[in-house]
Amino acid sequence: MSLPLPFTEDQRDALQEVINVAMGAAGESLAAFAEVFVQLPIPVIRYIEPGDLKSALSAVDEGEKVSVVAQRFSSDANEGFALVAITESSFRDLSEFTGREVTNDTVAAELLTDLSATIATTCLNRLSEMAEVPMTPAESPEVVTLHSPLNEFSFADILGWDAVVSAEINYHLENHPFNCDLVLLFPESGVEDMKMRLDALLA
Repeated sequence: MSLPLPFTEDQRDALQEVINVAMGAAGESLAAFAEVFVQLPIPVIRYIEPGDLKSALSAVDEGEKVSVVAQRFSSDANEGFALVAITESSFRDLSEFTGREVTNDTVAAELLTDLSATIATTCLNRLSEMAEVPMTPAESPEVVTLHSPLNEFSFADILGWDAVVSAEINYHLENHPFNCDLVLLFPESGVEDMKMRLDALLA
């Protein structure tokens, strides 16, 4: 269940615009990675409890098992995560695009982390440029789950947070079954800093 956003209407609009541009840049990287046109919906920004994270990935479910990789990043005194989630049928598309046959979980994990490096890193770099805040990947992408039902998914790294600002976008490739969610997660403890930076952008 979504909580009321902790931003003014102007702050929300500014955040929406910044996230939209950053996630659009990630979509362009995905299009180059797959050499296929990517459909780009408008990102959804919500304020949720950590236990409701599955709802942020619901667009990728479609009754299939999902796989998720997480990229931790740091920003000043705060940290966050970029999650990339794909469906089982998306692995078949990725295999076709890259020429890498997914024969076992090791190959699947490598392909998924390469996908994350392509879109999550692009998104964070563009977001960092626009917000004028360094968002540095803290470590290599980590596979959270492979081939699991979404209702069994949990992400222990954020369970200690009081609330989460999530920015969610679902990517589809034209005429392909590929289905991918990119979700940015920011802790409640960083909200005041986000509001100050949004006010600076508005000024």
